[in-house]
Amino acid sequence: MRSVDVAGLADYERISRESGRKDSAAERTRLARTMAEQPDGMQVHVAYRDGAPVSGGRLYLPVGGALENHGAAELAGGRTVPRHRRQGLFTATVLSRISAAVAAGANTLWVDALPTSAPILGKLGFTPVTWTQPYVLAVTPAPPAPPAAA
Repeated sequence: MRSVDVAGLADYERISRESGRKDSAAERTRLARTMAEQPDGMQVHVAYRDGAPVSGGRLYLPVGGALENHGAAELAGGRTVPRHRRQGLFTATVLSRISAAVAAGANTLWVDALPTSAPILGKLGFTPVTWTQPYVLAVTPAPPAPPAAA
């Protein structure tokens, strides 16, 4: 398990792609930009099995010290390659991010997680405070307008 730099985002992208995310390249670009603009504001933790990246997640830290944002840090983007699930790797990435957040001075951690993560997060001491229902809207480009009559 390690916190990766911009070059290591290729490993996180691989995990994302192998987990079925379709926007992994665009996500990597966004994350690299965030790392460059706020190097102390985000970490990406990656777990490896036999040298291959298999699980990972992001940690967003309060920029400007622990007092900003009331000392709260966010865990986000946790994912594990399907063939490596149920081996404790997601739990390991959560624990790694918790440890890094506490070391950085965070006193509260929050995560907006899918129901599949609830049992693991609950065992680690997270308590649900609310729920959300995700929605998606597929927007297709409008067909070109017919040429104007002369």
